[in-house]
Amino acid sequence: MRKYLTFLLAAGLATVQAATITSVQSGSWGNTATWDCSCVPGASDNVFVNAHTINIGSVPITVSNLTLTGLAQLHDGASITINGDFQLTLALIYSGDVTVNGNMTWGAGNFYNSGTVNVNGITSLIGYLGPGTQGDKYTTKPFNMNGGAIWVEGRLLADNGGSFTLPAGQTFTVNGSNLFLGGLFGPLNGVFDLQGTMDLGSGILDVINLQSFNNTGNLIIQSGAILTNNSIFNNAGLLAGTGTLNNNSMFTQSGTISPGSSPGTLTMNTLPSGTTTTYIEMQGSAAPGTDYDQIAVTGAGAISGTLDISFLNGYEPTVGDEFIIMTCSGGCSGSFSNIVYPGSNPNVWQIDMTNPNQVKLVLAQSLPVELVSLSAKALNGNTAQIRWETAFELDNDGFFIEKSSDGHWFEEIGFAKGASTSHQVKTYKFLDEAFREDAYYRLRQVDFDGKTTLSHVVFLQFEGKIGTGISIFPNPAVKELIVSLKPNQQPTFLEIKNSFGGLILREEVSPGKNSQQVDVSNLPAGIYFLCMEGFAPVQFVKQ
Repeated sequence: MRKYLTFLLAAGLATVQAATITSVQSGSWGNTATWDCSCVPGASDNVFVNAHTINIGSVPITVSNLTLTGLAQLHDGASITINGDFQLTLALIYSGDVTVNGNMTWGAGNFYNSGTVNVNGITSLIGYLGPGTQGDKYTTKPFNMNGGAIWVEGRLLADNGGSFTLPAGQTFTVNGSNLFLGGLFGPLNGVFDLQGTMDLGSGILDVINLQSFNNTGNLIIQSGAILTNNSIFNNAGLLAGTGTLNNNSMFTQSGTISPGSSPGTLTMNTLPSGTTTTYIEMQGSAAPGTDYDQIAVTGAGAISGTLDISFLNGYEPTVGDEFIIMTCSGGCSGSFSNIVYPGSNPNVWQIDMTNPNQVKLVLAQSLPVELVSLSAKALNGNTAQIRWETAFELDNDGFFIEKSSDGHWFEEIGFAKGASTSHQVKTYKFLDEAFREDAYYRLRQVDFDGKTTLSHVVFLQFEGKIGTGISIFPNPAVKELIVSLKPNQQPTFLEIKNSFGGLILREEVSPGKNSQQVDVSNLPAGIYFLCMEGFAPVQFVKQ
């Protein structure tokens, strides 16, 4: 006999054993509704426990609280709104949209077919409440954890276009166990979008067989690890902490790196270029990972973007301090486009990558003036023009122009007023109207407090001697310099001077020869001048 039963579901308790609900005639759960069913009713409430099958038609339904441990099917186009809490265990949800305005406890179960799941309270991802060990939580739908999530155990799976999203401003908390994210059944097109904050603590995030794990929020590894296999890891947010990233598939990096935890070391098996900002905290210079942050790359690593330095516990570095902020077993490359440091430190940070497997940060003394160029050329008559450009000036009173005939002894021949403090390119010119022989020129820059800095030296050949004298080969030189002399002109000594006029080498010229070999293999790379008495100096480059 067919029975029609009306439940007042707003109060009391109803336990449905072996229930089959084939249609919703009218109304909604949570209010008076008429069901066509065969079941054993108890007291009235909208909580269903141990329901073997619940088949609901295309009519949207609303409930206050719902617990499912069996099979629930909402026919095509149907949607369900749960205004209270939702507990899902051992159930398959075939449905349209599912909206949970309270909290959701998810032990196991699957969401299939089209639609979107929105949990506006906290999503608790707990272990399997029934038989079994995995506690798989699976979706082929977009699943939005709008109120944040708490991970305890089990596996979180997405396939066939399914995705999990943690919105910005929300937190995904991992309570001490490992987090498995992946796809098992369909093609590799499941996605996890981290827009908020995920703190792994000491756990392991194991990402396998997802199309991509996308971080545009904050991914923090306290002491655990991120393992990715057959899944693209896209970091466009913040990657921070003292754990390990071991990526065995594609890794794209366009976000921010913050190694350490006041301070510490972040270990990665690769670091491609694209980092927007690298944060380094310092409280000393002795030991990386203890006194300052470090990135340890077991493969190849690249620096890029901005390096942002901060000091902890009142620490102030001194000139000459060195910090190995990155090691790369497979080689370090790249460069920082900008370095930001606290306060108005007059010193400058420099990047030293002479060791191909290290990125070393060195605090060096800053020059008050950044000299871009210095040159001299002959004009009409006995006039020479000295021209120079600066890109930066700090408390610069001006420049004394100095001249020498031998590159050793210089005398002051003029003064050019500086720009004080400037961050723009400045061009200066000075005329030497007593240019009557070969001359060396340099600048002596002076600050307002009287401190001075010397520039390098430039040489200008007097017109009467141009085209005469000596020639050298090869230029640039690596190991050896061959000096050729014109016949019947034999100087006694040759000298090599640096660009500041300092004597580097002096040796006797072999008599009766028109050429001489000079060993320059021990000279540092740079610009030098070969000088002989009675001849115009010749400039050469040592590589």
